[in-house]
Amino acid sequence: MVCMNTMATSPGLKRQNMGRAQDRISSLPDDILHSILSMVPLKSAIRTSALSRRWRSLYEHCIIFATVLDFGEEFSCSQSPEQFATTVNRYLPLHGDGKLEKFRILFSPFDLFMPDIESWISFAVSKGVKVLDLDLSQGITHNGIYIDERWPFKLPNCLFQCNSLTHLYLSRCEFTGPIDLRCFQGLRELSLSYIEFTDEMLQIILLNSPFLESLILRNCALLVDIKISGPDIRLRSLTLVGCLPSTELEISAPNLQSLILYGRLSAPYHFNNISALVDAHICSTIRVTDNDYVTLLTDLAHVKILTLSSAALMDLALATEYDDDEYFPIQLQNLQELQLAMDSISEEHLTCIFAFFEHCPSPFLEKLFIQLMVDMEDPIGVADTVTITKIAPDVAFSHLKLIKISNFRGSITELRLVKFLLGNAIVLESLVLVASQASDHTKRCDDSLAMRILRGQLSLIPKASAEACIVLHEFFEDDCNLNPTHRIVCRENGVQTFDWA
Repeated sequence: MVCMNTMATSPGLKRQNMGRAQDRISSLPDDILHSILSMVPLKSAIRTSALSRRWRSLYEHCIIFATVLDFGEEFSCSQSPEQFATTVNRYLPLHGDGKLEKFRILFSPFDLFMPDIESWISFAVSKGVKVLDLDLSQGITHNGIYIDERWPFKLPNCLFQCNSLTHLYLSRCEFTGPIDLRCFQGLRELSLSYIEFTDEMLQIILLNSPFLESLILRNCALLVDIKISGPDIRLRSLTLVGCLPSTELEISAPNLQSLILYGRLSAPYHFNNISALVDAHICSTIRVTDNDYVTLLTDLAHVKILTLSSAALMDLALATEYDDDEYFPIQLQNLQELQLAMDSISEEHLTCIFAFFEHCPSPFLEKLFIQLMVDMEDPIGVADTVTITKIAPDVAFSHLKLIKISNFRGSITELRLVKFLLGNAIVLESLVLVASQASDHTKRCDDSLAMRILRGQLSLIPKASAEACIVLHEFFEDDCNLNPTHRIVCRENGVQTFDWA
């Protein structure tokens, strides 16, 4: 009995047992270890080479038979450009004879490494790559404009001879002409950001990519007349961010289901055939006064999911004051989900929200999301453009079941908004209020007291629905399952974006 206890408590035997336990995974067959490494990020797989002699070359097998080579953010983190280029150049020759499904590079395009980037693209093309993601957007920007005096990377001709591509994502590159884009016939998704891309190139892409379903254009400054149309266009999703103003915007896409427009809406636009559109995200960098949003919202009145910015609400509210009979009401009979991206919750903005619900009836609205800015304060001031309306309109939300307001602080105007919604949502099930994120411990302590007071104030607000449950969350308690369809919200200053995590 004593001997057994001695064995059980012997430090030396403990270390031996621990060693054997820790080494069990290393004793697995190579095939199993290769399978394990193939399921972790490439950078993590490479790090295992430092564990022991047994692991020293196992990661090479992952590269030899890899169908995905992702040298993205996780891989490039904590590496200098020199280290990154050296590492990639060392690993690419290890790849075997197989094809590549996906090849991704996230890198800073310094002039010194231009030949390296060209060789990486050539490598991917030679492997018959299907998904190519070349993100060279790292750099210093101001209001979306690069100020680091680096030229965009000139794409090599071999890329335009690659007929295996189905998904192409390019950022901060330059198309040098003349270019033959006819090899992109198999493209299903194209994303171009900060690209020297012209109207003519866009038309060639649309004409020669009959299977293209998703098109994303961000900050393509050379676009002037944006025409998304064609006899056989199959486009289902279109995103235009920072490409406006243009001289003209024309969209004729009978299969289009999702539309995101972010930028100045001062240019003439024509929506000829968008009857299949399901969701639309409309945000602007400026407020306009010529009823652009009124006409636009009328054209989009059939959508089921809609995101609007403060600028849109301002323009709509102004129109209700001067042209009520001519343009309103705008019947949003199909609308089921609405998101409002607010840059402020002043009396003026609150009036604009009231005006929207009063003049744009949405009888079948089920979900309402209101996203407030993280650093927004409750302003005190008199509006000079929209007449302040003290009395909330009598609007019936007969199908509204979920309301979520993010970055809620409990200001006077925010509480008035909550009172308006609770008083008119007759079948409401949940009102979720998510407080803004505290920046330090002292603020968190202060917020705890404020949260208790706020909960008491909320409990006193009358509810039209006896079943309505009011939930006030701290930022870290947010339920990510209750998020809108449009997770990214473009802000009107052209810089800030928000992701409903």
